[in-house]
Amino acid sequence: MKITRIEPIALSYPLPPEAQYRVGGVRRVKYDCLLVRVHTDEGITGIGETCLWVGEEGLGRAVEGRIGPRFVGRDPFAVEKLTIPTDDLAENAALAAIDVACWDIIGKATDTPVFKLLSPDGAYEEVLRGYASAGVFYEWDKRPEQIVDEALHWLDDGWTAFKLRMGTDWARFGITVSSFLALMEKVAAAVNGRMDLMVDAGARCRDVPEAVELARGLEQLGFLWLEEPLPRIPADNAAVAEQVEILITGGEGFIAPQQFKPFIEAGGYDIVQPDASRTGLTGWLKVAAMAERTGRRCIPHCWFNAVVIAENAAAVAAIPNRMFMEYNANPNPLKHAILIEPLQPERGYFHMPNKPGLGVELDDDALQHFPYVEGPQYVPHYAD
Repeated sequence: MKITRIEPIALSYPLPPEAQYRVGGVRRVKYDCLLVRVHTDEGITGIGETCLWVGEEGLGRAVEGRIGPRFVGRDPFAVEKLTIPTDDLAENAALAAIDVACWDIIGKATDTPVFKLLSPDGAYEEVLRGYASAGVFYEWDKRPEQIVDEALHWLDDGWTAFKLRMGTDWARFGITVSSFLALMEKVAAAVNGRMDLMVDAGARCRDVPEAVELARGLEQLGFLWLEEPLPRIPADNAAVAEQVEILITGGEGFIAPQQFKPFIEAGGYDIVQPDASRTGLTGWLKVAAMAERTGRRCIPHCWFNAVVIAENAAAVAAIPNRMFMEYNANPNPLKHAILIEPLQPERGYFHMPNKPGLGVELDDDALQHFPYVEGPQYVPHYAD
């Protein structure tokens, strides 16, 4: 079997005003979706989705430039040798999606689900516990208690865990760690132990002492983890982790396994969070294995669209040190409408499809409804 063509596909879903979410000082106005379809001379095609840091033009340039021609005529079964990361961001984005697409092809060619291929010892799991990843609509100058209502909504919807963000710009409205924790106390009281709670700080803490203050407060309220409290500096993250019992997580932006290594060695992350849309499945599994050797869990970052859900779920299902599957629970039809049979949670759980490859296929007719829209996904939320 030989690869004959690499096809980039870019899609968009402009968010209606009521679905535009706010975090920090920005507002999201659309979702983009960057896909790659790999064609072979035997008529088998594979799909992969990459992260959004390069946009349509960057992905297309990478595929049509050095990456695409390099893959033509190559065997997709040699995926681990073909998709080694480079220093070019656009190329890495393309490589991550091609890596996933090659695994999809291998699964189809061998009539095997990818999650079983990735777990040769048979230690895979066919039902994954998910968590609702949301908490992006509350604003400090309006009704921040909306986040309490939202937590109860996800609980009623069957989820056993919920991760939220830190709301709109703290400095603008005089929000402190203490006032944030007061709101989190209301969330915890409403949930009353019926759901695990987590906070994604998005690296918004100003320094180690503030991160420790936040982590200790969440710990006392029974929160499970604090994600990315600080910018990605191993020593700073380790300084927080060693002073608290709450789990510290991170690593969603890394593209290569070696980027996780200093954080694991320093003790900066209790849980690592690779994303197959950045690392590919090959790199993702290497990160998971690295974490397992040091007794750490591996839980994916999964904030994009339908194919990213399928690829990250396949990785989670394959590893022994799994715990959760993240699911961006906010409104976005690109999570399901572009696939014939999407992988969607049922009462907070994912049931892995026992089909060859990733177990999902693009709906070519549906793709026509989501043409790519130029422009940024995020815009400033405030006028000044």
